[in-house]
Amino acid sequence: MAYVNFKSPERNWDCFDAGRYSKCILHEIPELRSIGRATARRAKTHLSLEGHSHPYLIINYIERGTFNWWTKKEIHETSGGQIYIIQPNEHFGSIGAMWYPSKLFWVGVDLESKTQNKGDSFLGLPKKLADSLMKDLNHIHQRIFHAPTEIVENFNFIIDSMGKPYHYLLHLKIQEHFIRILTTVIEAARKNDSSHYSIMVHEAIRFMDHSHNEPLSLPQIVKKLGWSASYFHEKFRNEIGITPAEFYLKKRLTKAQALLQHTNKTSHEISLEAGFSSDSYFIKVFKRFFGITPQFYRSNCRMQKKT
Repeated sequence: MAYVNFKSPERNWDCFDAGRYSKCILHEIPELRSIGRATARRAKTHLSLEGHSHPYLIINYIERGTFNWWTKKEIHETSGGQIYIIQPNEHFGSIGAMWYPSKLFWVGVDLESKTQNKGDSFLGLPKKLADSLMKDLNHIHQRIFHAPTEIVENFNFIIDSMGKPYHYLLHLKIQEHFIRILTTVIEAARKNDSSHYSIMVHEAIRFMDHSHNEPLSLPQIVKKLGWSASYFHEKFRNEIGITPAEFYLKKRLTKAQALLQHTNKTSHEISLEAGFSSDSYFIKVFKRFFGITPQFYRSNCRMQKKT
């Protein structure tokens, strides 16, 4: 397994590729083809990832910051707390990757490893469990969806274990964390499938979508729909994967991003249209969420269009 590490005051990069070097503990888990993390501590504009593909499934998790990806002819923007799925042999890359102070994790999952060709089951699990796990991984149709932050612990454990000598207990622990990553992603994909949302959650999202300019407080939404606040909060988090407040804020910030990209409206006008009480509060929240100011974000969008 090849190991690539790069450190600087601005970036830190750890990447393990199972296909290039055999003397590594992950060689014992052929389904785990690659894993890594990348951190950008400062805003940058020229860190794009060139187009390429892999013969296995790639699961990306953005812990913080914003990444712009492209697959085929589509461009997608992802931000903190989201999964980004790249299918086997799918050509992909990024535009202005890691513009913002960011942290990204990824894992490559081989759904057709040589062990399975020899008759062994996926990850050595009992056949029924292995078949169910593979079926669910093959049926993730969403490209982008939210996932709980607990997944970071699983990524970090595996990556931090790479330099350790082989031991069967460590092997089992790595496999356990790998399975947790996969099951977390499957569960998150199900929760983010809007066709499976309850009427309660659908109604709440509808209220949020129609009240950007004059955002309702969550107690107001709960009151209008006649629900218990605690029950609503629990049900929303269970179905969406994040709290109603986080979801609502991300919706308003997404609208602000679109206005910054596609209009010449001032920051003050955008803050009002996206439902923030003041220009200064909008800038503060935007910077806390993305790591940069709205003006810096707009400048980078314009630079990206030129290139």
